[in-house]
Amino acid sequence: MSFGGTTVENAIQAWIVAASGLAGAKVIWAEQGGNRPAPPYIAINAITLSRFGEDWKRIVDLTGDIPPPPVGEEIEVHLEGPREIALSIQCFADSPLGTASAMAILNDVQARVRIASIASALRTGGVTVRRFDAINSLGAIVGATDWEPRATMTAYIGVASDVSETATYIETVKITEV
Repeated sequence: MSFGGTTVENAIQAWIVAASGLAGAKVIWAEQGGNRPAPPYIAINAITLSRFGEDWKRIVDLTGDIPPPPVGEEIEVHLEGPREIALSIQCFADSPLGTASAMAILNDVQARVRIASIASALRTGGVTVRRFDAINSLGAIVGATDWEPRATMTAYIGVASDVSETATYIETVKITEV
């Protein structure tokens, strides 16, 4: 992914593990196939990726010289810009009540996002949590008679997009014939 990929995903997962108090294996990325963990667990899914404004261009001199690089040397052209990802965060719980309820667990995920150690891990991953939608209770019947307490919320996070290509620095172009 051009917006951070594994680094961003790891930072998001670390935040949710630390804030929810669930074990790492109980916080999963949705749509990966395989069996669901036993409740309680949280499933994360990136549902939208939005671009804000125009990207900007940054030139990196691969020789390490002070710009401009020598004519004919390789440069790297980066197009960078801010993005917002909407994350669907769903919690599946054992109990509909108390601190073990799905709504309480997601409340902890929201409330603890600004704790210093969690905020630091998010910043290291290049992630900023911008805002949350309301937590909604979405319990459901599983099988014929089993009630499964569930809750969901959407978190909006900011990340940086950076795509690049290698090029050659050309100072001037002279056209001799038309």
